[in-house]
Amino acid sequence: VFTLCALFAALLIFGACILPVSAIMPYSTLFAALSPCFLLTLAFSFAVAKRDVFSFIKLFGSCAAIVITASFLCCLVCAAILGGNLYYVNEYVFRGVKICLVLPVIYSVFVLYVKERNALSFGSLKKIKLRNAAVLVLLLLVVGVYVVRSGNTKISAFETYLRNLLSDILIARPRTKEILIGFPAFMGFVYFSKNKNTLFKGVCAMGTAVLLASQINTFCHSFASAGSMCLRFLNGVWIGILVLILILAIYWALKKSGFKGKRCR
Repeated sequence: VFTLCALFAALLIFGACILPVSAIMPYSTLFAALSPCFLLTLAFSFAVAKRDVFSFIKLFGSCAAIVITASFLCCLVCAAILGGNLYYVNEYVFRGVKICLVLPVIYSVFVLYVKERNALSFGSLKKIKLRNAAVLVLLLLVVGVYVVRSGNTKISAFETYLRNLLSDILIARPRTKEILIGFPAFMGFVYFSKNKNTLFKGVCAMGTAVLLASQINTFCHSFASAGSMCLRFLNGVWIGILVLILILAIYWALKKSGFKGKRCR
């Protein structure tokens, strides 16, 4: 990860000296779009390599620590790219927010096919139960809503109130999509990697792409201070972890009460 970040930084310094402004401006968009794709590849590779060795908790903890740390490093590089004076005076403008948010979701489908193409077949699709299909449709709708709502869109009065409340309490409000979609999907991605459920793993990979793209996008605001962006990133992480603990607590409570589910060892 450090090598990748250093390479991008070196290319930026070199390019800034010889390239015209029109060629330099897309660089930040390119970095913000490709960084989540790199992080997704890292998550896929680690989960596949260690799923038969680690327990679920150890696999998820290790994968999350590696990917989130790598994501933070990429975020710092992105902030450095957009930290020049020319961005502050609008000489350079960051463009392509939709591309940076949607491309990683599309890439997640591609990397799933590359990593798990042997497990994907039309025969396996015919064995999907109706309730599983309903869950898949629901998850795809959630991702679809994320794509539609990305960027500057109008939100409800209640959501506006909730955002303002969180901003007052936490100073830097974490992104809702990271807490409610990203982190649960990340845990689901590791869980289904462990159980080798390719279909659900693919859907959760799309949600994981939402998380990583959102984290990078947090650092694409050239007028925000580095401290506020870092605080927003960290707030999203610890609140996301609390949400995951709550989900696990509910799961274990249901399991103790007699709910029968597939055990992940």
